[in-house]
Amino acid sequence: MEKTDFPIKVVAIRKGDHRPPPENQGGKAKVFGKVTEGTRRVLADQVEGAYQYFSQQFQRWPDIPAVVKITLTVKAISAPLKAQK
Repeated sequence: MEKTDFPIKVVAIRKGDHRPPPENQGGKAKVFGKVTEGTRRVLADQVEGAYQYFSQQFQRWPDIPAVVKITLTVKAISAPLKAQK
């Protein structure tokens, strides 16, 4: 992870946030690259880095959930979202 961007934002839970996915959503699963042990290690290291960065806040406020922002590869972004950019 070249860029460290750890903004803290409080996200309120809304009634519509917890719902089952619609039936017949999407298609076949798409593979955007080969997943190797190295790929898994890089991802795990990034998650661990975020955890370490926020560890004091996790101890101070253990009941507040945390979200880590990720950046998707362009191939993983849906076509309608690509058109909006």
